[in-house]
Amino acid sequence: MKYLILFTLFLCSIAMGADKKIVLVAGKDSHKYGDHEFRAGCHLLADKLNKSGLDVKATVIEERNWPKTNKVFDEADAIIIYSDGFNVHPLKTKNLFTHIIELAKKGKGIGFMHYACEVEKANGHFMNDLVGGYYERLYSVNPHWVCNSILNKDHEATQGVGNFKVKDEWYFNIRLNDQVKPVLQGIPDKVARSGNSTYPRGALKHIVDAEGRTETLLWTLERKDGGRGFGFTGGHHHVNWKDDNYRKLVLNTIIWSVGLKVPESGVSSTTPTTEEMEQNMKAKKK
Repeated sequence: MKYLILFTLFLCSIAMGADKKIVLVAGKDSHKYGDHEFRAGCHLLADKLNKSGLDVKATVIEERNWPKTNKVFDEADAIIIYSDGFNVHPLKTKNLFTHIIELAKKGKGIGFMHYACEVEKANGHFMNDLVGGYYERLYSVNPHWVCNSILNKDHEATQGVGNFKVKDEWYFNIRLNDQVKPVLQGIPDKVARSGNSTYPRGALKHIVDAEGRTETLLWTLERKDGGRGFGFTGGHHHVNWKDDNYRKLVLNTIIWSVGLKVPESGVSSTTPTTEEMEQNMKAKKK
């Protein structure tokens, strides 16, 4: 009996010290070189997480090389999807919305980044359950504009993050429920609300009329199942991952989503070199 108890304690200590498994799903190539670099972005973030010194193990699943089974998702502690969305969203095309919902009920972290935040309206309820909101076409908008960051310093994900000023395709006017907590906000200017750089083009009255309003660009949700979710609308331009505060904010949020404590100074990561930035990018068109 004595040895059985000692063996049980040993197994428990191993389990407690085990790394949290984070799976980043990289969507297929789309857009021109330097934009929607989902593969390069996921590998860069995974590398920074694995070198952070925290108890995590990050791996990348590429949509172009989809796994034959769902085992990798079933064994993950957090699933982060950085991909295209709407009618080509990987959770739709792979018929995974229902399966991911079931995994979330087990307390897994779930995150959607950039275009992956957009789904068809009929699938909005899945997103509400998982992360508390989603991009709805012709309600939300997707212009390119410069965000002067407004950080929620009461949220753990902003620890060690300084203010930044970054041009991106920042989606806003997101369909959010009243349970989410804003982490990053910004105030789009008049041009951003004009519809001149949105898809589809054209001004939307409810967007124009809200000039001057603060918009939520990154939010989190603590679900009733005990799991955590987040949505991040930036991530269009790959070059932005080189901004230390922008990158740290996302790394912090991923660590938060897996249920680990974010360090007071934030997740440590060195500024990516040019070589690191260019790894796994799509080929330049000649």
